[in-house]
Amino acid sequence: MTVQYHIIDVRSVPHLVDEVQVLYDFDAQPGSGELSVQTGEYLTVTRQDVGDGWWEGLNSRGEHGLFPQAYVQVVSSTPPQVPPPPLPSGYSEPTLDWPSTVDDQYTTNGSGSGGGIASVVSAAGLVNNQQHTQQQQHFDEFDDDWSDDSQSQPDAFDEHHRQPSRSVESGLNRGDTTSKKNITRLNKLVKSGTENFVLNLCKLNQPISERFEITLSKNSIQWLATGQAYTCQVASPQKASKLKGLKSFITYQLTPSFSGVQVCRRYKHFDWLHEQLMSKFSVLLIPPLPEKQVSGRYEEEFVEHRMHLLQLWVSYICHHPVLSRCEVWMHFLTCTDEKKWKQGKRKAEKDEYKDGNFFFTVSCPSQHLDFAQTESRVENLARMARSMENAVRAFHAIAQEQAKRMMTTSKRECAKYSGAFHALGHAFELDQDEQSRPLAEALTFTADCYEAIGQLYESQPKRHLEPLMDDFFIYRGMLALVPDAVQIHKSANSKVREHQKLADEGKTSLADADLVRSRAEVIDYTILAETSHFRNECVIEFKKMMAQFLHSEIEFYQSVVDKLKDAYQRFI
Repeated sequence: MTVQYHIIDVRSVPHLVDEVQVLYDFDAQPGSGELSVQTGEYLTVTRQDVGDGWWEGLNSRGEHGLFPQAYVQVVSSTPPQVPPPPLPSGYSEPTLDWPSTVDDQYTTNGSGSGGGIASVVSAAGLVNNQQHTQQQQHFDEFDDDWSDDSQSQPDAFDEHHRQPSRSVESGLNRGDTTSKKNITRLNKLVKSGTENFVLNLCKLNQPISERFEITLSKNSIQWLATGQAYTCQVASPQKASKLKGLKSFITYQLTPSFSGVQVCRRYKHFDWLHEQLMSKFSVLLIPPLPEKQVSGRYEEEFVEHRMHLLQLWVSYICHHPVLSRCEVWMHFLTCTDEKKWKQGKRKAEKDEYKDGNFFFTVSCPSQHLDFAQTESRVENLARMARSMENAVRAFHAIAQEQAKRMMTTSKRECAKYSGAFHALGHAFELDQDEQSRPLAEALTFTADCYEAIGQLYESQPKRHLEPLMDDFFIYRGMLALVPDAVQIHKSANSKVREHQKLADEGKTSLADADLVRSRAEVIDYTILAETSHFRNECVIEFKKMMAQFLHSEIEFYQSVVDKLKDAYQRFI
């Protein structure tokens, strides 16, 4: 019997990670094989070769699953194990019939090896992708009457396009849910985008058609705002159709203040634009679009709510010094010709200055950044984002709970009081005595007041809680992008340290090391400028949000007090 020996080079075996600490919260999708983790938690790593930015591990509670590699930092590691000595001559292992299907691997209690979990995840992803493809055919809303699919990029609407970095629900009747972080996008961004820019490995054929400048004044790093500020109104949602009514959709009229010319856009167009912005501006905090919906998307309440969210999205873009001036946004906002629309669409999709190449369009101050200070600022950004995201999530949950309570429990309690006052008033009416009549009327009036108060409770959440939750939805979506920007910063600066070490060892020139540093500083300047803008917007908008919320609370309770005072006067 022939025995085959396999020689393994120990140097090629990757360093094994034993334990990691979680840097960011991650919520697992049910049934996906993922593991929910919390910031500061320690995990034991069981597999590092899952792929696509995922590792497999075990938490302190014995729960096992997949988690994003970029969300953790290594605490301890062990050297690779030396392979065992070859088997004795003549020894042979029995042949094992491994299950050939995923189902065979889970025939008892649903658990399996790490490889089994990875297979299930992969198979589930394939099934979901197939189901998604089938469902996509039924999305009338996504059928673009101004698109030229033959000219579009093949990956313009792949599965990653359908999964934003983090999905956040808004509205009174939706749960506070989260979805999987798009790790594939993060890996692609860091490896093929940022690193290529930092290492000067990009080959570009297109000239730079737009530039964005960063200024430095009094230790403040800001985007340079150019041109006049403007606004844009989203209004007049209408149901339209084509192909003799076979395809139907909702259109919205957008009117920018700088032109006053209306353009008609569908949600499909917003979705395409959002994809272009996300792929082009890799470290900018771009707000999320409202969630897609199949059933009930023509109902008036849903259309009005979606229009409000689109208005918030458009308003934020208009206030951004970079996004508000970029070519693809201006094309979206101004183009009224079908032929020019297709040309601009193809130009945007073939734009070479996306992801890491976007940094070629950024002009930075010549002054070098202090590494320690920059590191501190980025870490502060990460901590602030984590804390704010948790606070906003908690506030959102409280507001949602209060809204449901006001529309159900509070209204029901008012109805009970109304019924009790009506019954008491009816009892005094039966007395048919002149002395009892004023009291009976006062009791009946009070019953009507409580009925009106119940209606106030029912309608009030839409006036002050739903707008607040919509604002939270926008900011939670942007805060969820901060870890991506932080990871890009870390990736770029790791290359700086690596090349500085090579230069110290004489393995590369100082000029090359300086070039890597200057490229990394462009990234850091961009992140710091975006951080400054985001912080300024947060302060302004949250101050406005809280003022509006408290003003609405005051108005609501004042209305309740006024009605109770009216009832009180009837008994004096």
